[in-house]
Amino acid sequence: MSRLKLSAGFGDKCKDRIIGTFSRLGLTVPVFEPRIGELPYLAGEFVHAGRKYRIEIYDKNVVMHEGPHYYECYMREEWKSEEGLVSGFVARLERLLSGGTWQGPEEKRTWDRVVAFVKESIGRPSN
Repeated sequence: MSRLKLSAGFGDKCKDRIIGTFSRLGLTVPVFEPRIGELPYLAGEFVHAGRKYRIEIYDKNVVMHEGPHYYECYMREEWKSEEGLVSGFVARLERLLSGGTWQGPEEKRTWDRVVAFVKESIGRPSN
């Protein structure tokens, strides 16, 4: 997935859209600070529904952590363009902050995909 070519302004664009999401929802906006390490990134922490989250914006991706939970964009459409990645992350974040889930309603759960595959396989005529 990291083959997507992102512009030098990806981090700022992503940060601005995330801040806009918090503002639009009337929530306290996280302060993003640079973190130095093997891969430098911007980190912003916030508390929502009693849980502490950390958003990390890297040069080639944006992710979020909450305890042992890891949130990222993983749909093929989200990785087709820089705008797709930013929009996908912001849409997921807004849904989560609005009381929904990270996973969108258009996404089938893994088990649902397995069941659909088995049903399709069984329904095929044998040759």
